[in-house]
Amino acid sequence: MPVTDTTQDDIDALAHEARMLAPNGKQAELDADLKSKIHLPLEAQARYIRRVIATFEDADLVKYQPEPPRVQNDGSRKRPAKTNPWSKEGWNVSAQGKLILTMGEKKAAEIAEAAGCRIGSTHFNPDYV
Repeated sequence: MPVTDTTQDDIDALAHEARMLAPNGKQAELDADLKSKIHLPLEAQARYIRRVIATFEDADLVKYQPEPPRVQNDGSRKRPAKTNPWSKEGWNVSAQGKLILTMGEKKAAEIAEAAGCRIGSTHFNPDYV
């Protein structure tokens, strides 16, 4: 079993940092989660708290990420028809699966692309005009 250099003071410092970064209303939930981890080895507790801290920091930094580019139909293709199960007007997951099975994945991917989507998209592309 590997020897750990993590001390309880390290855990306390990490927990304090996590509490300082926790969004409003999440401190009580964080405290409960930290309390439920006290039976773990100190190194495991430290890894967990570091991941919590990283999650809080990442969530805070999302506002600085650039907006994804809007997909526009350049006019070379017709607007997807209501019969296209990947289009906004025709969105239908069952029909998508049926097309994949009957026409094959390659042809279905082309149909999805005509609506600005791809196989596996979880919703229609609202920016595709």
